[in-house]
Amino acid sequence: MIFDRSIDRKPNMFRDRCQCDIRQACNRQNEKGVPVSEENSSSVRWSVEGRLGRITIGAQGGLSTEDTEFGRCMSAAVRALSDDRAVRAVVLRSAGRVFCAGLDLEQVPGLADARTAQRLLRELNAGFADLAELPKPVVAAVDGAAFGGGANLARACDFIVASEKATFCEAFVRIGLASDVGSLYTLVRRVGHQRARELLMTGRVVGAEEALRIGAVDEVVASDRLEQRADELAGSLADGPPLAMAAIKAGLARSGGMGLRESLALEMDLQATQFASQDFHGAVAAFREKRPFEFDGR
Repeated sequence: MIFDRSIDRKPNMFRDRCQCDIRQACNRQNEKGVPVSEENSSSVRWSVEGRLGRITIGAQGGLSTEDTEFGRCMSAAVRALSDDRAVRAVVLRSAGRVFCAGLDLEQVPGLADARTAQRLLRELNAGFADLAELPKPVVAAVDGAAFGGGANLARACDFIVASEKATFCEAFVRIGLASDVGSLYTLVRRVGHQRARELLMTGRVVGAEEALRIGAVDEVVASDRLEQRADELAGSLADGPPLAMAAIKAGLARSGGMGLRESLALEMDLQATQFASQDFHGAVAAFREKRPFEFDGR
């Protein structure tokens, strides 16, 4: 997160600590060494390698942030990978020195106007929601700082694999803001209400091992194994049944706050539609005949 210069003019210990934390996190990361060009300087890029889709945020070697185009670019990338039947799972990664440092306030003029802020946040929210609702498994590979909206971006994914250098921070409160882009939904579901309250109200930095302990991430690996492990996990998920994966994601998204009978009814509706699928009948036949079976999403 890069702060508005107008805020910087006034000393503020709370804000200054946040800036210091971010700078330290950035300085600890090794630049990945690929020059930025016009072709790869977009805030969000996507590609396909076999059955894996990749969404890459940030510029090579730079400080990954969310700019005014971020939400629209993320939505476009998600739509492209969702529509590609060959893509069975997605990996979200950053090309920058950190995973994502949140909103770049220096690129967002006029945020003091509530309507301007709402318009930007509406686009960001749409991008985050599209990523969370992508009907395919998504794995986030987090290396370095995931601050503010960057932490929420990771939590929009189904699984988070973090490097030992990863740090997380609900930095909004440090600059006088309530949370945005999904904290109240994704953080609470990850760590529970009271832990979310503490992280949101203190804005303290959480290291990788603590994040694993409290359930904020799923795995912690060495930095040099991060992308390999994220690809391994995504690859194993890509072997699974696409229709069932999509139904599981939809069911989990809708089930929060449901009672037992509502949950049972939801599961019944989701599963009943899959009994007619070729995947189900093929998998049952393969099980009976003791042979392998490959799902194809039909």
